[in-house]
Amino acid sequence: RGMIPVGEFLPELVRNGLISDLDLYLFEKVCRYINKWIDLYGKKIRISVNLSSNMFNYRYFLDHYKEVYNKVPCPKDCIEFELLESIVLNQVELVSRVVKQLREFGFSCALDDFGSGYSSLNTLSELPIDVLKLDLKFLREETETKRRHATMQAVINLALELGLQVIAEGVETKQQAQRLALMGCQYAQGYYYGHPMPQEEFEEHFMDCCI
Repeated sequence: RGMIPVGEFLPELVRNGLISDLDLYLFEKVCRYINKWIDLYGKKIRISVNLSSNMFNYRYFLDHYKEVYNKVPCPKDCIEFELLESIVLNQVELVSRVVKQLREFGFSCALDDFGSGYSSLNTLSELPIDVLKLDLKFLREETETKRRHATMQAVINLALELGLQVIAEGVETKQQAQRLALMGCQYAQGYYYGHPMPQEEFEEHFMDCCI
């Protein structure tokens, strides 16, 4: 069938409980890619690893990640775990404890899709994260208003004051990228920079320019 969009198979994996196995499989692949790129290109590239709610709610999940990591060790500063905003809501204390454990082990953590639901700005002050990723809805032209623009500016300013890196998701145009830069947003991701691609294609097109 060729390439199958994530949205077509991921929900089914979540429903049947296989998402945790996929998480660990991909984590091992990430560790191997990081080592490969260091060996072949002499470059350390940080990769974000999504942490599903199924795995997060399993008490001993971190032990499994440590086991995989010890089998394929790589520079820990190349790995960043992403936690969805939906995971954090209503369990800030639990998430804070897990994030602290991940950071103590040497990994960084990001709060993903911030603004996709009922975000609490107080969460940013309580959660010991390193990176804040703004949900792409902030950039949708049809929903952009002065209030939304002011809200995004306020969130960016607050995150920077807290010492967090700020990444905007869903950037599709040069104008959006320029506007974000003027607002002080440090990083951006989206189709404007590139579409999802196989590892080999990434190496072919981007290794020469990555730092």
